[in-house]
Amino acid sequence: MPCVDSDDIAAVAAVTLTQPGHEGNGYILSGPEALTTREQVEILADVLQKPISLVEITPHEHAEASLAHGLPRQMGPVIENLYTMFRTGRAGVLTHDVRNVTGRPPGTFRAWCERNAAALRK
Repeated sequence: MPCVDSDDIAAVAAVTLTQPGHEGNGYILSGPEALTTREQVEILADVLQKPISLVEITPHEHAEASLAHGLPRQMGPVIENLYTMFRTGRAGVLTHDVRNVTGRPPGTFRAWCERNAAALRK
């Protein structure tokens, strides 16, 4: 999944709200890499210097848990497909919109984890 750095969201918002030429435009923001859930956990564990276990459940188990919490039954197959895409790093598209709007490359998931490590350790 291409995680989006919150600083990138703020930077794009600042540019689009203060500079002309963005009226009516829509942007799809993404980070520079599509990571699987496992890759995200590995990066987070590396940055925090502590083991983190990833307990994987099947897409069907995830859908059933969502349904048990009130999601309409017809959403089950949708949830299974989305969960599969998130697990495999195919849940979104990589775009150049952050760079095109701000003039700088988007931040990586690792950089975000490093900047927020103190808060994540709490």
